[in-house]
Amino acid sequence: MLKKIYDSSPAILQDLFLTFQAYKYRRFRQGGQYTHFLHFLRKSQNFSADELLTWQVNQFKKVFGEAYENTRYYKKIFDAIGLHPKDIENFDFLKRLPVLTKDMLRESPNDFINNERKIVYTAKTGGTTGAPLITPFDAESTQWASAFTARFMEQSGVRYGDRNLHMTGQQVVPLNEKRKFWRTDFLGNALYLSVHHLGPSTFSAYWKKILTFKPKYIFGYASFIYDLAKHVNSNNKSGEIKLQGVFPSSEKLTDEMRKEMETAFSCTVFDHYGSTEGIPLITQCKQGMYHIVPESGVIEFLNSDGLPAEIGDPAEMYMTSLRQLSRPILRYKIGDTAILSNGSCSCGLSWPVVQELTGRLSEWITLADGRRISQFSHQVFKVVSNVVESQIIQHNYEDFEVLIVNSEHFSDHDETFIRERMKELIGENVTISFVY
Repeated sequence: MLKKIYDSSPAILQDLFLTFQAYKYRRFRQGGQYTHFLHFLRKSQNFSADELLTWQVNQFKKVFGEAYENTRYYKKIFDAIGLHPKDIENFDFLKRLPVLTKDMLRESPNDFINNERKIVYTAKTGGTTGAPLITPFDAESTQWASAFTARFMEQSGVRYGDRNLHMTGQQVVPLNEKRKFWRTDFLGNALYLSVHHLGPSTFSAYWKKILTFKPKYIFGYASFIYDLAKHVNSNNKSGEIKLQGVFPSSEKLTDEMRKEMETAFSCTVFDHYGSTEGIPLITQCKQGMYHIVPESGVIEFLNSDGLPAEIGDPAEMYMTSLRQLSRPILRYKIGDTAILSNGSCSCGLSWPVVQELTGRLSEWITLADGRRISQFSHQVFKVVSNVVESQIIQHNYEDFEVLIVNSEHFSDHDETFIRERMKELIGENVTISFVY
């Protein structure tokens, strides 16, 4: 209902709605202890490796000591090995603990939630198979997340909240829009570009607005920014604006993507890795090196046998988060891969170096008018319930097939909702069939 009211409102009212919603979101993300956390992170980035380890252990005791007292799962696994979280002195014990999987979080979500913490919002991720995973956040966890983002941007030379272009999956512009393919968050200094309208015939309108807006950086899905950069370069607009940074997220950044972006916007691309679940972060410094952010958590790099991987070999990452308190994450098998390095970096940070992020490639669909919509299945299934696994196959511009493993609660209503959601994103003139 609210979406229909929004879509039918004049563009200026949509700007105001967007501004209000973004302000509400920032208010709890940057309230409370946010300023304290950011002040600490500005200091801790200069800690030695030993100082960081001491802090990590103490933070682990806080997060998982609380989880031991207030969650069924963590009390059970720590009791099983005869160890209280507050008794640990290093992270050698991790290999004694079971691995946490996405299926475990989906099947018994209440076993992992710290009931002593008030949930202020929930986030949903579609995952690579479209199976939704809901993550609850309390205020402290959201404020940690915002503080990490703010410091990352400061390290890269921009301020969190400078004039920016925002390119993620939110459908802030109705599909029937023919002229103004963006909406403005006035208080957040952000121009939200529609990723569903960008194409050869609309690029000039986008570019004229971007030049007028004069952004300092871009934040958004890697493939969306890449599409914009390709249009800039193919239309000989490279270098017409010189940004202070580009911050892609959510997908593996390839060398081709990076080259297109840096050519288009005459700046450095600062990649980073994280997820909706609140896992440890990996960010890229000014020297171009990837670093594990130690205050965010601990990452184990394991081979296919579950043993520590050799330096330089592709490995699966197992995550222990120190920033997610409402649903603590311990030895979480996220399904992404990377290569750990034993090298150091001239940037001055004493953080572990990651040679390469090798997992998390993107997928997309292509429309008849030349538009490409990346992470399409995620945009569909992040708002869908009662689906265990899914796949969308595009046979041609108008013909789509949806493969679904459904839960026992799936109904005709869910199929209708999926069909309407797909048409909402790509238009009415498509054929959508379902296979169960």
